[in-house]
Amino acid sequence: HPQLGPALRAALARAGGVDEAAVSVGSARLGWPLRLEARDVATGEWAAARIVVDVDPWAALGGTRRIARVKAERLVTEVGTVGEVEAASAHGHARVARRRVTTTLPPEHWLGGLGLSIDEVGFETDHGALKRLAFAGARLGGVGELTGAATRAPDGSWLVRAARPGVVATARLDHDGADGQARLDKLAIGEWAAARGLPLGSAATASGTITFGADGAGARATVRVDVDGVTIDSPSLARRPIANLGAAVDGELGWAGGAAIARGLGVRMGKLRVVFDGSAAPGGAFDVTAPLPRIACSDLLAALPHALVPHLDGLVVDGAIGGRVQLSGDADDASTLAL
Repeated sequence: HPQLGPALRAALARAGGVDEAAVSVGSARLGWPLRLEARDVATGEWAAARIVVDVDPWAALGGTRRIARVKAERLVTEVGTVGEVEAASAHGHARVARRRVTTTLPPEHWLGGLGLSIDEVGFETDHGALKRLAFAGARLGGVGELTGAATRAPDGSWLVRAARPGVVATARLDHDGADGQARLDKLAIGEWAAARGLPLGSAATASGTITFGADGAGARATVRVDVDGVTIDSPSLARRPIANLGAAVDGELGWAGGAAIARGLGVRMGKLRVVFDGSAAPGGAFDVTAPLPRIACSDLLAALPHALVPHLDGLVVDGAIGGRVQLSGDADDASTLAL
């Protein structure tokens, strides 16, 4: 129906408050019983490969125009993409489902850099007000398989609960950012760590709490976690893999401006505790300082895995040691490495 294109373009321009020249419609046609289908639709803020609008035929017979269902495929906006959006309404209540959601937020946004994708999310409204939502298959900050729900609080913020095997997280979200806590119980972290250049082994787990927050300045977290089941497989350190290692991790981690930031991040093995401060951009510049508090040499030796220093087994040592290491450079330029 060639005549539908201009009329639909004008209606979209009015609804979106944009100039009609900024709206384009590839094709449009009517279907049975009361359906409008448009392809290759674009405005100044979004674009969709296909849009289908179904009008309630029974309401139409009674003289009332009411949209029963709207479906959009391959929706693209400035903040992300959605594989499919479907909305249905009846008696003042509406349900909206979004599938295969991926955000493309800028680094300055409090979610930017963390990476958010959702397999499916459903919304429920009551007389035009969004009341609650549920989601499945969400991935945030590299942690996937998250399933949960969110409800609107009286102050307008969202109260969110998400879970997956090994972790339960609760948070409060509003337009300024988020605050919450995650409880870990033997959460498998081997695959997650390997994707970030930390080969901890497939059996590595984490248990403890992470208190987190995010706003326009970036994301931050206070960590109190015990890591167990770590395996180090590096011929440069030991001939054979060193398994069943553990450590306690505490301190602050952050993400801002596309870089990870450590503030007083301590790693403890036995009586040995090393504290890291600094920043590192993935594949870019890094500057990390690690002071070693003064410790008895015997305690340092006892904290090291036997497989790492087999030739020192039974050695009796005296005295103490301490120091400070600073490492900086650029991951893309080995000549900038400074120790």
